Amino acid sequence: MLKKATIISFVGISYSSARMLIGAFSVLYLIKKNITIEQIGILKSFQFAVILFIDTPLSYLADKYSRKFSIVAAIYAAATWLLLMGIANSFYMFLLAEFFNAISLGLMSGTFNAYLYKMKTDQNYGGNALLVFSRYQKHQYIAMGVFALIGSIIYQYADNLVWFLAAAIVLFVGVLAFFMPSDASKISSSKPLGYFFHDLILSIIDIVKSNPYRTSAIVILGVLLQSLIQFWQIIIKLCDCAALSKIDYAMIFFIILLAQSFAGKTIEEITKKNKKVNVTLFLFISMVLSLSVVYKDIVGVLIFLFISFYSTGIGNTVVSSLFFSSSPESLRGTYVSSVGVMTKLVLFASLPLISFIIGRFGIYGFAVFCCTLSFATIFLIRNGEKKLDVVHSEN
Repeated sequence: MLKKATIISFVGISYSSARMLIGAFSVLYLIKKNITIEQIGILKSFQFAVILFIDTPLSYLADKYSRKFSIVAAIYAAATWLLLMGIANSFYMFLLAEFFNAISLGLMSGTFNAYLYKMKTDQNYGGNALLVFSRYQKHQYIAMGVFALIGSIIYQYADNLVWFLAAAIVLFVGVLAFFMPSDASKISSSKPLGYFFHDLILSIIDIVKSNPYRTSAIVILGVLLQSLIQFWQIIIKLCDCAALSKIDYAMIFFIILLAQSFAGKTIEEITKKNKKVNVTLFLFISMVLSLSVVYKDIVGVLIFLFISFYSTGIGNTVVSSLFFSSSPESLRGTYVSSVGVMTKLVLFASLPLISFIIGRFGIYGFAVFCCTLSFATIFLIRNGEKKLDVVHSEN
């Protein structure tokens, strides 16, 4: 009989992999449907705006009543998004599709990680959040890369068909999700909903005040990672790479996902040996800064993308895991999503700006943007570590 945590991991990896059937060409698909770069920025901003309002309330309801139900609902919302993307033929239809995508992401958000972590700790799998998520990340991104390659091959013959195939697989994963262990009525509370949110806001403010550097680093790393995810296809198109085929894009996307899988493997090995992960983070972000100047050449672009996703993958997992493990179990998904809301708020404002920077200044403008966020991340993490060292020495 499969362990509970194994079933949850399988559902999570299958869900992410099915979504990645369209991952290598989603932006190119929008451009082919006569959606402009500026409109793509609006679509993504709309997605983050919806998530901004629903993320924390949905995570709270999942924490209070059932994380499993939230995950199942997220899967079916994702299937709806994929179906609509396959039939959409106008900007407003794509806008509707992004609404369901936002609902899916809001329902999943920090809920899945909280659900997975709880089941693993219950089975004595290991309470180290960094080790739990690095192992999951290692397998997840490899599977996502394989599915991205498969999706790109299908996309060459029928660009709409792959969206319907992805939707069908997601629906099947939704059926499997019903076999995950139940956690209904796991948390009880006599507090009114309004009182809870007042209490939650005060708690989040206290978390931010107690470690502003780490919280700020999570937000900036999230913005950097999402910027790379949303615009890597456009960046390659602007690098005199017009001759690249869809399979070439799929291979590049596979390399990107492989970089994030390697990031998980690196964290797992460093964590086992109880060594500082930050050393690796600083090293590779510094390499990104130096490589960004050779950005125009396709080889330089690929190296830039690989190291960018590798380093941000490490940084995001490390800093987020530290925050995750320090939040209360009964409301862990809610606390994580609250910090995620801060990231989405920044993204909501910055994505149109990034689109403008790319449209006006090209790849070099994007390089400067990434370098700026990288410097900010290094500064925040180093100052955060110094502050924690001072606190520990005083104690």
